[in-house]
Amino acid sequence: MTHVLHHFDAEYGRLPDLQVEAMWRHAVLHDPDAREPLLRQLVLRAASVIEDTVREQGTSAGFNEIDIKRAFDETAQRLMSRLRVDVQIKDIRAVAHQLASEVVADPERRRAPEQPRFATPPRPRLRLISPKERR
Repeated sequence: MTHVLHHFDAEYGRLPDLQVEAMWRHAVLHDPDAREPLLRQLVLRAASVIEDTVREQGTSAGFNEIDIKRAFDETAQRLMSRLRVDVQIKDIRAVAHQLASEVVADPERRRAPEQPRFATPPRPRLRLISPKERR
């Protein structure tokens, strides 16, 4: 990310939710350059809802940590995509919860394997080298 985007994120992060949403709705219609930083801010603010929903419902569905992370990432991407096309969304956190529930409940969802496909690499055996051995 560029310095300018970091600056936008920091500025938008200080604003209340309602103001960020209003700015986003305005940007969609009148200022396409301002839309992406605002969109990112909305998804960041909904991340806690996504995390809570995915963790709670994923745990009861038997998800492991990798599955939970994948479901979180997919939900965040779906939310960002939805916000790009639908400006009429009234409650972004409710949509985030709904999308997270759909992702977790998807029966076709690819799950992480229980056993790793490849063996874990051997742990390195480290030892101290005395000053005499260095030469």
